[in-house]
Amino acid sequence: MSAFPEGGELISEVVAIVGIKLDQAGKGIEGEIEIVQNGEGINDFETNEFGFGKFVLRPESGSTYSLKYNGMTYPVPEIRSSGVNMSARTTEDLFTLHINEQGVPEIKDYCIISH
Repeated sequence: MSAFPEGGELISEVVAIVGIKLDQAGKGIEGEIEIVQNGEGINDFETNEFGFGKFVLRPESGSTYSLKYNGMTYPVPEIRSSGVNMSARTTEDLFTLHINEQGVPEIKDYCIISH
């Protein structure tokens, strides 16, 4: 299993969407995955028949996170205490780009909307 935070990194106290690829011998598989924070399950989600899934996470400073599937535990990428993260959303008529920061004093939250 692999986890891919949108924007490239997980930053404490910044909301991120994390994409998941669950596979076995290189083939995507459908399954239920548990999100674990500090050793306790906090939520779960399912991957589709190709092994892809996603979840939203706002990592708390000082916490550790992992993913559990079929009795196996998988790491979530390291959580940074500061940095910048971007996410993009599209609808029928809008493209929205969110830029979020934590601990980078020159940057504030921005939202760019284009159509």
